[in-house]
Amino acid sequence: MYISMNEQFIEVIGAALPNMGYSDRSSFIRNVIIEKLHMEGIEVSRTLSLARSRVGKGGRPPKNK
Repeated sequence: MYISMNEQFIEVIGAALPNMGYSDRSSFIRNVIIEKLHMEGIEVSRTLSLARSRVGKGGRPPKNK
């Protein structure tokens, strides 16, 4: 899944991550989504928000043209 965002917005998020204790945008975004769901009364296990295992993966597949 890919989410498009304004480049300046991405830069602001990236600059704020270390101050909030995050090392990458993905974990921050996953946690923010979980927090928002909880605020709306939707219970979701934090284990569902963990990143998929990338063991043995060679990166993103090439785009079909």
